Amino acid sequence: MGKHEDEERRAKQVGYSRSTLRRLTFIREAAENEDLPAQVRDVAKAHYARAFEHGFRVMPAYEAVMAAWREHGVVWVGTCPVCGTTFEGRRPDARYCSSACRQRAHRGT
Repeated sequence: MGKHEDEERRAKQVGYSRSTLRRLTFIREAAENEDLPAQVRDVAKAHYARAFEHGFRVMPAYEAVMAAWREHGVVWVGTCPVCGTTFEGRRPDARYCSSACRQRAHRGT
């Protein structure tokens, strides 16, 4: 088992919610993404390690990475899983292109 899988398994054992695990995964992926500016990757790497050293404090780490993301003007482009539209997200963790698609996904229609 790799280092990341082991850390995420430990987080699940502690009882973290899916949203917290999603934030943790986002921080790890930002640390490893070569397309991001080095400053953003460095912040993500430091905070990912710190999230595990200090009792799994994920939210401060997530907020720091988001601040670095905005500060360096990084634009996130994603594909909506509901309609397939490519969109620019205001946040890197945006999953849907619109409120209508988000509601459709949650209603299962």
